[in-house]
Amino acid sequence: MKKILIALSTVAILTGCGPKETKQTNNSEGVYKTIVKVTYEYNDTAAWGSGVVIASDGLVVTNNHVISEDDYGSSLGNIGVCLTKSISAEPECNYKAELIVRNEDLDLALVKIISGENFDFMDIQESPYEKPEDVELGAKISVYGYPGVGGSLITLTTGVVSGLDLKQNIKTDTEINHGNSGGGAFAQDKFIGIPSFYISESADKLGYIIPYYTISKWIDGIVKNSIKKINAENINSDNIEYGIDNLKNDTADKALIEKFNEVQRRLQENEYNGLADRLNEIQEKRPQSPLVYEYIGMYYSGVGDCKTALDYFKISIALNPNKISALGNYGVCLMNLNRTEEALKVFEDVLNQDPENRTAIINIQFAYNKLGKGEFTYTGMSLATSKNYPGYPIKFNINKYDSNVETVQAQLN
Repeated sequence: MKKILIALSTVAILTGCGPKETKQTNNSEGVYKTIVKVTYEYNDTAAWGSGVVIASDGLVVTNNHVISEDDYGSSLGNIGVCLTKSISAEPECNYKAELIVRNEDLDLALVKIISGENFDFMDIQESPYEKPEDVELGAKISVYGYPGVGGSLITLTTGVVSGLDLKQNIKTDTEINHGNSGGGAFAQDKFIGIPSFYISESADKLGYIIPYYTISKWIDGIVKNSIKKINAENINSDNIEYGIDNLKNDTADKALIEKFNEVQRRLQENEYNGLADRLNEIQEKRPQSPLVYEYIGMYYSGVGDCKTALDYFKISIALNPNKISALGNYGVCLMNLNRTEEALKVFEDVLNQDPENRTAIINIQFAYNKLGKGEFTYTGMSLATSKNYPGYPIKFNINKYDSNVETVQAQLN
């Protein structure tokens, strides 16, 4: 029986989106207007989650994992905010946001919408759950957000409080899915926390909400001078105690980046002895990292176990569908397992995503040669060896097929 802990931001290709009116909201009719879609883009990662506007000046609370990289734990990308104006229309995404502070261990973050406007907001300081003892078992709750299922409009699900875990997070049977991270959880239209992850065990699933009392305690602890009201005016870079736990853009574990770099170097140099232990270390620290699973796949591929490698490349691709290198490595392993037609489809998919991908073109050559189809070989190699093509010249014997594709790729790169 496999137990899976799943964070709730969604990786996808983002679409663009704009403004709205302004008032404090504490009724069911207007609660949804305080919920925003939070987008994050960095290199080949495009992801989204949800957030709650908690002050009229555009202060938003969300999860740290929504606005940070799963690989290194830094937050160097672009943050966007999409405002909810209607339950029957897609959110308007004309706003950029700046990171104020984040905490990886608590999985909390505050960002501010970059705008001079006033926004509808939820006064979270009116929460009925000021301490764990206030949580009522069986109380009805509602969760708002932008999950990756059910379309692109705001979604409401309902359930009850199922209890607390040892960290005092609220457990619930409310349906929570990818993309809900950082959205709002409410009891009788009062803010009680943000949905953050769920645990799936076979067919059963429990959602977890980081409660208001945890958020409130964190905010009280990060400001240099005590504040009475939560807003961006009071919570800004000048009034925050940054440190090991409370960060802006840098990773909390800079040594981790060195470990990633070491793994990359050893994989490139085919040094596999003891590498499994190092991979286990970084996987434990970064369990949602697409790069970790790609590296594990490369390790198994390097030691000759492509069957196992395929499983890890699949996980990497599932965590980040834009991870072209993992997709290419997946195809290479299929080739080495003589699953050539499947590999060909994978390489063509890589080429569809990146039409100028030289390695994909050459891999397609190999596949066509192995399948006895020579017609693509000449046109494809002509393109790949063109003086106008990146990486020219490529030395390649068109009549020879080397079954060790990894070796050939290494020679070409």
